[in-house]
Amino acid sequence: MPTTRRSTRHSGLEVEHVELPASSRKTTKKSEKVTEAPAPEPSRKSTRRSGTVVEHVELPASSKKTTRKTTKALELEPIILDKPKPIKPIKKTKKQEEVLDMSNLEGKDLRTLKFAKRELVGKNLKGTNFSGAKLNVGKDFSDADLSSSDMSGAGLNHCIFKNAKMVGTDLSNASLHWSEFEKTDLRNAKLNGAEFDTYSKIKGSNLSGADLTDTDLSNAKITSTKFDGANFNGTILNETEFENINFTNVNLHEAVLDSANFSNSKLNRCDFSNLSLKNIGFYKCELDKTNFKNSNMYHISFSGKKEIDLSSIILDGATLDKCTFSNCNLSEVDFSDLHIDSLTFHTVRSHDANFKNAKLKDCGFYYSDLNGADFSGATLDNVTFYAGDLSGVNFNGVDLKSVKFEKDVKIDNAIFTGAIMPEKKATSLGLGEGVKYKTKRAKNKGKKTRKNRRG
Repeated sequence: MPTTRRSTRHSGLEVEHVELPASSRKTTKKSEKVTEAPAPEPSRKSTRRSGTVVEHVELPASSKKTTRKTTKALELEPIILDKPKPIKPIKKTKKQEEVLDMSNLEGKDLRTLKFAKRELVGKNLKGTNFSGAKLNVGKDFSDADLSSSDMSGAGLNHCIFKNAKMVGTDLSNASLHWSEFEKTDLRNAKLNGAEFDTYSKIKGSNLSGADLTDTDLSNAKITSTKFDGANFNGTILNETEFENINFTNVNLHEAVLDSANFSNSKLNRCDFSNLSLKNIGFYKCELDKTNFKNSNMYHISFSGKKEIDLSSIILDGATLDKCTFSNCNLSEVDFSDLHIDSLTFHTVRSHDANFKNAKLKDCGFYYSDLNGADFSGATLDNVTFYAGDLSGVNFNGVDLKSVKFEKDVKIDNAIFTGAIMPEKKATSLGLGEGVKYKTKRAKNKGKKTRKNRRG
């Protein structure tokens, strides 16, 4: 069948339509089943706009379908993203909450970070590292848990540790000027080499088992605190104030305690041996089996409103100079062979105390009960017994020439066998046989006076 051609006009343009015969259409369809039909050519249209010819290319339908399928296939392909970069070490910024989990800082290295004054209150800081950090702007660690953290060598001046838990915390060589520890748990903490000052305060805290070797606590104020079993080896305690503390079993070997004061405190079984102790006050303190062996004790005061029990203190080899015992129980205390200078006993009960072979100079026993004390073989130089009870005291072989017995001293059953004293003194004491005494010779005895020579 011949091909039919017809022409039409659109918008002034002549368009030619070519129509194939029907038989040709069928043949084409059959041939598509057997062989691949050649790809249809795109149709072209030309239009003129504003004097310009514009050509339009229209893809065949089969091509459009293929394109759509290809597009769908591309949409289904997985998108591969870049691998995430490794997280860099934490660097604190102004908005620290976006970087740090402030609720739990356990084990973090916080040495180079900066914190606001109250930013660490109540935080979990277990095992954190603050070693060498400079936190000298009064950081507040109240209620924080700093157990086993490392704060060695840190600047912690003006910092507050109220109610903080610091068990086993390392504060060695830290600077703690003006710092405050109130109700702080510092058991077994390391404070060796740390520095405190006049305004440092430790109140209501627990430092049992703490290591304070070579720590400087000079001028610090410490109240209501436990130091059971703590190590004060070489600690500097000059002018330190201790009130209502527990010092049981504390080692103070080589410590320096000039002008320190202890009041209302328990110092049972403390070791003050081999120390140079100056200007120290023990007021209303318990000193059960406290050891002062071989210590030089200068201007030390033991006193209390009620009688304090010092009956078991150890003074072997000690030197007592200008020391005062007031309202104390020193019964059975061993003062034998000691060098005692300017000692004052006031209202002291010292039953059966041992002063045998001791050397006492410029000492005074006032209103004291020395019943049964032993002064045999002692050297008494300018010693005064005033209004006391010397019943049963042993002065056997003692030179009593410079000893004063004043204000009706009781000497019932006292032993003066072999004692040496002036006759007048022996008479005033009502002493009888068995007492040796020497009368004082007049200065001009055996010499002629001017009056005698003229005569």
